[in-house]
Amino acid sequence: MVRIDVRTLTMSTLTGTIDPGRRGLAGAALAGALAIALGLATAIEPRTGILLAMLLLMPVLVWAPPVVPLGLLALALGLNVDLVTAPVHVALPQFAGLALIGNVLLRATPRTQQAGLWHEAGAVFVIATLPSLVSPIVPSAAVSGFAQLVLVALTLWAATRALLARTSHDDLLARLLVAGALISLVPAFTQVAFGIGPVEYTIGGVMRAYSTYRQPNSYGAYLAGALPIALALGLSGHRRHYLIAAAAIAGGLVLTGSRGAWIGALAGLLVFVVLAFRPRASTVLALVGALLLMALAALIVPRSFIAGRLDLTDWSSQQRLLVLLTAIDGILRNPVLGYGPGSFENLLPAIARSGLVDDVRIPHNLFLHVWFELGLAALLVLVAVIGGYYRASIRALRRSRSVLLAGSIGAVSAMLGASMFGTLFIRGVQEEFVLLVAMTAAAVHDRPS
Repeated sequence: MVRIDVRTLTMSTLTGTIDPGRRGLAGAALAGALAIALGLATAIEPRTGILLAMLLLMPVLVWAPPVVPLGLLALALGLNVDLVTAPVHVALPQFAGLALIGNVLLRATPRTQQAGLWHEAGAVFVIATLPSLVSPIVPSAAVSGFAQLVLVALTLWAATRALLARTSHDDLLARLLVAGALISLVPAFTQVAFGIGPVEYTIGGVMRAYSTYRQPNSYGAYLAGALPIALALGLSGHRRHYLIAAAAIAGGLVLTGSRGAWIGALAGLLVFVVLAFRPRASTVLALVGALLLMALAALIVPRSFIAGRLDLTDWSSQQRLLVLLTAIDGILRNPVLGYGPGSFENLLPAIARSGLVDDVRIPHNLFLHVWFELGLAALLVLVAVIGGYYRASIRALRRSRSVLLAGSIGAVSAMLGASMFGTLFIRGVQEEFVLLVAMTAAAVHDRPS
């Protein structure tokens, strides 16, 4: 009896890996017909064309080696564009995350026993949020927010599982992450150069960079996470050209005008140099790095742009303070259960402090955001998971002295620092964070403590 390997046949058809002698004109005609059909569908109805492309690409990503969807996820962070907005919202990083989840599930990627809670950290956090769903303020928002949390947890699980299942860990994912950040700088610099964007993003006559993230603060948080990785690659081995990439990313970060991202990036760089170098040298390097970043800011943008961002008495700073106080007021009224995902935006008109008129959706602080919407249990789990992350990664770093591992820890620190003035639950930002955690887990596993 002849056996037909459906998986091999499907992959051969989709990727064109059949014997070249048999491919010939038929393969070229099929590829051309698909390209023309997709082009016409996209031109006539963009949503239909995108859906067809996603349907065709998904099987390839699911059956490919795990490094393919992992690499796509790293690159997609720099092109955080919407693919579908109805009936559900799917951005490119989320699509890559879904492909990665399907890849790990269908390929039955083996579990690594030494992984500990790296795999289940996201699931534990999601379980801790369940009390907030008992009586949510807005049920529809709660369902959507909970689905987002589940997707993030599954992406963390899949990325960690895929990386830990590899026999050896290299810096490919780190390089792709930096490549994605460099790609994102093209629209960002264009926006600044030609003043493309909403007028409210203009400071001192300069348009703030936001790339494909639609919001400068979100884009700044993304670049803050990429900066220590680029610097670590540049300082490890003979890859000095990554130092140029780090300088370009730092320039884009400055142009976002995001004060929270600036603080987060400086904190991440400080953590990186302290962990990667000797204590005395690290202090000098941290000061030099901070001064270089400030010098870069002074060179590439007008002084009024920096002065406008460093003025902590402006309207924006006052509104942020009122937002924080409003979130604390709400937490004190219900300190245990939380109000449910997406509740802050809906409750704000009723609980806003006098003078708060800014149209905000989050408390602009990760811990207050989690506590207000998801409850005390979720907050405690989040703090415990972050503490466990640093304990495991720093113990492994003491033995390995890996510059790239130090860069991953610095990148996570940078994003956490930026989240003190925002949140991590933003499309693209959340995927980058879990990818950095998974990269750390792989490095820790390769160099067990």
